[in-house]
Amino acid sequence: MAPAFYERRIEYIELSGEKAYEYLNFVVKALHNVYSDRIKFVLKSTYEDKPAASITISTKSGDIDVLLVADRNPWYRILTLKGERLFERVNLIAQIIEGATLLFSETEGKGIVYFAFVPRMRIVPPKYESLTYKLFGKLLFGNLVFALALSLVIFYIFWTIFKSWAPVALILSQIPLLIIAYKIIEFSLGDWVLDPTNRHVYLVGIKLPLEEYSTLLTRFFYPHRFEFKRRIYEETIRVGREPTKDYVKSLLEEYGFSVDYDSIVVKRVDLYSIVERVFRKFGIPIPRVIVSNIVIPNAAATGVLRGLSGLLVTTGLLTRLDEEEVEAVIAHEASHVKHRDPFLLFILISAEYLTRVSIALTFWHIFVSIPFLEFLYLLFSLTLLFFAAKFIEARADIEAALLTGKPSKLANALKKIGTRRLLRERGLNARLSAWLLWDNHPPITFRIETLEKMKAPPVENPWKLAIKGCLKDFLNCLLKAA
Repeated sequence: MAPAFYERRIEYIELSGEKAYEYLNFVVKALHNVYSDRIKFVLKSTYEDKPAASITISTKSGDIDVLLVADRNPWYRILTLKGERLFERVNLIAQIIEGATLLFSETEGKGIVYFAFVPRMRIVPPKYESLTYKLFGKLLFGNLVFALALSLVIFYIFWTIFKSWAPVALILSQIPLLIIAYKIIEFSLGDWVLDPTNRHVYLVGIKLPLEEYSTLLTRFFYPHRFEFKRRIYEETIRVGREPTKDYVKSLLEEYGFSVDYDSIVVKRVDLYSIVERVFRKFGIPIPRVIVSNIVIPNAAATGVLRGLSGLLVTTGLLTRLDEEEVEAVIAHEASHVKHRDPFLLFILISAEYLTRVSIALTFWHIFVSIPFLEFLYLLFSLTLLFFAAKFIEARADIEAALLTGKPSKLANALKKIGTRRLLRERGLNARLSAWLLWDNHPPITFRIETLEKMKAPPVENPWKLAIKGCLKDFLNCLLKAA
């Protein structure tokens, strides 16, 4: 029976040297949780001067040897002499290692709860708990599929009113909504709005090993979170004092929860100044700076007129990224505002929609006579629409890198907030599928590779570079998959 030899480097996940042994312990513990008494040997040592762990897992069909190396990009090797018989087991071990690696990259093996504050703003439950947020969050943070599905429902309503003029009436009705989109986002998703006199977002976090995290949630966070947050605000920020680790530690002890100083994170982000600096470099008006208190790391810009634009930033983005990375993400959004991309997307969607309706009405007899032809046309048309939308995102990446002069910062930000998608795109066919997805973002692997290659300012303009880069990578994926 042929032996199984499986080796893979987990690209795009980077480990710092001081976290190497914590990472190894975390993954070995994940394997222990699944195989418990079947692990017969564990040795932590080095492999080519890198921290490593050797694990032997015993099964009824034979032993499986695992080598895990905490390199800058961690990698692992799985070996068994009875390959075919243990194929499913080997595959499961690989999934456990990669899943644990992903979780460690996102959490460093720790669970964390954050409390966010803005001076002179009300302490209220975040809007993510409301039905309004769930609806508009789908529209803003998801891809465009939900918006298109909603538009189909609305179309049937318009058809009953305007009959054959329904397509045009539907498009015209959305223009006023585009103009006041920043107000809609503020109402539906925003918890706070920053301005020149109120620039900062304060973040107070408590992080514990995952085995202690559930205790933190049940004993402290769920029963006391709003009271605890209000006390921090009233006793520090409201009276002009900075919250400190000492203060947070003593306050936690009042609630019967003791942690060490390393488990407390206190961070102040001058978000308005970052936005102001970026938008002035682009030479466009400062937008409405809206903060949404949710853990999802994201940012979004809206507005068809530069003077009536809005920038939404989540507290999750501020907790995950450093200030230079936040600046790079905001520069990406500023590029959308500069080029009026929300309006450009509206034109693309409207053009596709009117074209599809016109073709359906003109050739209705062909669509009726050939089953599934209408569905195939819809599939082709919307795939083409989303592919064109990817050019816009690629151009915004390039412009953000040029403006900040630090393309690596945007690449790092994408790695941090898109880790799960990175792992899904590692296979060639997965990357090709990402190009064809109904999503206006290009494959995240392509975006990061493009940014990492930008050692010097490109000669071509960002639009040309983005379109050429997208088409070239898509064709390469097609040729390699053929």
